[in-house]
Amino acid sequence: MENAQISESCIGADTLKSIRIEIKKTQGWLRFLGILNIVIAPVALLVTYLNVLFNPYAGPLQLVVSAVSGVMSVALAIILLQASSRAGRFTKDDDFHILVKYHRKLSAYFTVAGIVIALVLAGILLLAFAVALGAILGITPEMAF
Repeated sequence: MENAQISESCIGADTLKSIRIEIKKTQGWLRFLGILNIVIAPVALLVTYLNVLFNPYAGPLQLVVSAVSGVMSVALAIILLQASSRAGRFTKDDDFHILVKYHRKLSAYFTVAGIVIALVLAGILLLAFAVALGAILGITPEMAF
């Protein structure tokens, strides 16, 4: 098995130092965003629950969508925290395999986040189409409930 340590002679001491510094800066932001998402997800779910409880026009679908988005938010937060952990390990060990694992976590985060954003945009477009169609057909919100 090839040596997992990154040699300063193969990429240069200055380059390796720059990589370490940039990853160290990124590590703090990854940890901050991960913790923030874990804190915000239950608060958002509670607000949605209260809205469903006290708003006569809100339905259980709103609660289900909020729960799914909360679970996704926590899952993405865990990926960010794992990437942060791997970033910290790399800055201490200069282990190439840890750097690859760090980038895999970032890749997973951006892939899942991109898919979620695409689905949300598709839902918004579908909703806009339904509202426009309802307006053309003369359907009012009172008729829909």
